[in-house]
Amino acid sequence: MRDRGVTLLELLIVLAIIAVLTGMGLAVMSRSDKQMSFSGTRGAMISLIRYARSAAITKKLSTRVVIEPVTKQMYCLIPQTVGLWHFEDNQNGVTTGALGCDGKLSAGVLITSEGKYGKALLFDKGGVVDCGRLLMPRDAESLRNGVVLDAWVYPEVIEDEVILERSDDISLALHKDGRLSGRLGGLTVTTPGTDTVPIQGWSHIRLCYQNDILALLVNHKLVAQVTGVTELSSICALTVSSNTFPFKGKIDEVSIGFYSKVDVYCMQPEDITAFDVRLVGSDGQTGTTAQEGPIIIQFDDQGQLVQPVGPIRYASESAKDAFEVAVTFSGTVSVK
Repeated sequence: MRDRGVTLLELLIVLAIIAVLTGMGLAVMSRSDKQMSFSGTRGAMISLIRYARSAAITKKLSTRVVIEPVTKQMYCLIPQTVGLWHFEDNQNGVTTGALGCDGKLSAGVLITSEGKYGKALLFDKGGVVDCGRLLMPRDAESLRNGVVLDAWVYPEVIEDEVILERSDDISLALHKDGRLSGRLGGLTVTTPGTDTVPIQGWSHIRLCYQNDILALLVNHKLVAQVTGVTELSSICALTVSSNTFPFKGKIDEVSIGFYSKVDVYCMQPEDITAFDVRLVGSDGQTGTTAQEGPIIIQFDDQGQLVQPVGPIRYASESAKDAFEVAVTFSGTVSVK
């Protein structure tokens, strides 16, 4: 018996069926990939927010989460310490510093047991502590992410005296009229009033620069700020006190740090084209869109939001592909 061959029509029907099934499979796979991308973005956002809040509490410094849909990135800005001195020891004129940056005590500088935390530097007859050259970014873009200088001070008198300085681009100083000033590169900030720092008592002083704002804080209270862009040029050593304007009193717990990007997450193209990123206000109305600029979530040194922020909403064109990540004032994160 003669075998019957396959007709052209039958072949075309089979090919059509295969094409339909293949198309259905690709559609399902594409849908699955988008769902996975969507889920990954959501998970990354939650992880970054929780990590930033935890780091703020641990380091006792403000942290930020930055979401930039235009550049397809989400990341944390976390302070990284480049210099830290507790002044707990004096071994032949050298006090141990963190990260291998020891301080060298000149004549006249003593270590006293009456520090803010343990021991401290005592400046009674002049002298300085040379903390060496620190690995510090100098360009304006890196500095804009954040710079923080901290020190505890106990002035015996108020005169023209330097707390910290590095050549002509970093300084923290007291003035005989009671003002406090700080300098970073070409920017200088000075308190408007007198008696900013009390004498014969411990005060925490912070000079910080973030988002083009140079600010002075005394005991965690903002006392002065200026706006501008700056950069650093010096590679000289950082010193505690100054030979020209020596500090008179005690200094403890000096540190300097810079903010850097941590845990950078690159979103997939689908997260940008298919999803609308917005800040949603507490009244439920849509607020700032991501296209108008990056969304910034900032925690203070207690892990609370610097300003109340409504939920952040990632919404796709389909109602099934939407979720909200809400951050309360206290810093807790919830997901819908």
